[in-house]
Amino acid sequence: MGPSAFLSLALALGLAALAAAMVVALLDRAARDRRRVEQRFSGRGIERRRVAVPAGGAAPVLRPVSRGGWLAELTDVTPDAVAAFRADLPPFAGLMLAMGLGLGVLAVNRMLGIGIALAAAALALAAVLTLVLVIRWRHRRRLRLIEAKVPEALDIMVRALRVGSPISASIQVAGRDLTGPIAEEFTKAAEQVSFGKDVVTALRELAERCRSQNLRFLATAVAIQYAAGGNLAEVLDRLSALARQRQQLARKISAMTAEAKWSGRFLSAFPLVAAGLIWVINPAYFDTIVGRPFFWPMLGIVGFLLVLNILFMQRMVRFE
Repeated sequence: MGPSAFLSLALALGLAALAAAMVVALLDRAARDRRRVEQRFSGRGIERRRVAVPAGGAAPVLRPVSRGGWLAELTDVTPDAVAAFRADLPPFAGLMLAMGLGLGVLAVNRMLGIGIALAAAALALAAVLTLVLVIRWRHRRRLRLIEAKVPEALDIMVRALRVGSPISASIQVAGRDLTGPIAEEFTKAAEQVSFGKDVVTALRELAERCRSQNLRFLATAVAIQYAAGGNLAEVLDRLSALARQRQQLARKISAMTAEAKWSGRFLSAFPLVAAGLIWVINPAYFDTIVGRPFFWPMLGIVGFLLVLNILFMQRMVRFE
């Protein structure tokens, strides 16, 4: 295998490592956000174990919900996200993916002279990383759609409560009148209540599935109303106004930080794109340094600096 093949393989592995680093950075941010919300509602860090409830006492309103094991926690690809992704796939998606990988292995073997096993391993790794990123992207888009519809869902529940419907019926009405992913989630919560699950528990699980702080507020408000009474319709009406204000603030922050975000993405991707274009235009351009002893350490340092750049730029545009 010649220097060009080594360079191609190094660029592919560098891209895979960079994608993995970006995934880890995003996972770390999401995990910190979840822990911060849990601590805000519980007063302290919630332990990942069964909590004994004293006789006559109430269970915690927000307990951690299992996300499918350590692998789902690490990649943030939950069973719900995988199920939603599989529901949107065409009938023969698996067969088409297998055929594409097979043709890709043969193409890499013929063009670069890499062994079948090595080409298959590299393409399988790239396919897994791409699949994880696609599932995460689609799941986050679904969560954003749900979050955007939360104020409308709260308004529907307020109207149902004011005409005398119980909270369980208002959840069912919200699931029937809404459209999109949030309708599926509210319908699922209404079905859980109809099958005997406690309303507070169903709303808590709804909030955890949707990762919505506004829905966590809803679960807390219902739990307080169950324990102490009060005008739940008035509380949810104020919560709806608060959710709209939070969305407006989030849009303002997104607009203010858009330039810095895209600048960071451009600065992170430019070295890899430039190196790839130079190699395509002149494949022998890097042959003089590939065999040098300092090449691989230098490549590792550059990759490390790129990862640091991504983390630093994300930290600069993060607002709590």
